[in-house]
Amino acid sequence: MNQQQTVETVRLNLSCFDSSAEYSESENHTPSVAMVAYSGGIMTPAMSVPGSKECPYAGQAVVVDLAGMKADESIPLLYNHSVKDSVGHVSSLEIGDTQIKASGIL
Repeated sequence: MNQQQTVETVRLNLSCFDSSAEYSESENHTPSVAMVAYSGGIMTPAMSVPGSKECPYAGQAVVVDLAGMKADESIPLLYNHSVKDSVGHVSSLEIGDTQIKASGIL
């Protein structure tokens, strides 16, 4: 059976597993990163993430509808999705039709 559920508000921890993440340093030696945070495909949220609440959609196929998506003003860059292990913050976020691009300071 094909089920579709629409959710008004969900907090997402997106990850970058592909080769599109690029590390660099600016002239003042500030380390930064640029990445595709979500590529528009099907994802299967983990059962639990250290330091976070259990995801209500854990183990299910999820596709994010990016139309109308809004992001918090302050987005931490997390190591291994752990809210206890912030390694920096997002300084620029671009929500497109099919993907989310992010850049940040480490």
